Amino acid sequence: MAKQKTQCHICNFEVKDEVLPDYCPHCGTFISDPSQETKIMSAFSNYQTPTDKIAKQGTIYLTNLRLIIARYTQVVGAGLAGALVGAAVNKIRDDWGFSIPLADIVSAEEVKAGLIGKLIAFQLQDGSVIKISATPRDKWIEATLKARDELLALNR
Repeated sequence: MAKQKTQCHICNFEVKDEVLPDYCPHCGTFISDPSQETKIMSAFSNYQTPTDKIAKQGTIYLTNLRLIIARYTQVVGAGLAGALVGAAVNKIRDDWGFSIPLADIVSAEEVKAGLIGKLIAFQLQDGSVIKISATPRDKWIEATLKARDELLALNR
């Protein structure tokens, strides 16, 4: 049987297999039915969880259901060869990241980081805080809270 190819509509991860999976192996999106989850915005960003001592890099995706943080694995190399190795490692790694259901987000606000920096802090229901550096911060805050409120209104 010939391999089929499909691409995730959220993270653009490409899947090639004889039997296409129902879920994206990279971000966990239900790719069999793209109407289930839609991408609102995305950005390459630094992020920090409560357990991180330093910020990490990744791509942040805001969908109508969740905030997805896909890790970026940096491979040291020079020029095109380093970029190709980094892309290959990113494609095969298992620790793709994590996601936060929008319903778990209590608040989102701009906070200071260091002397002149600013971040977006997402307060979660369990009391933890996830910080991201995506810009423009005001649009990310507004879009996240709007998507959360629309989701909560649908579930009532």
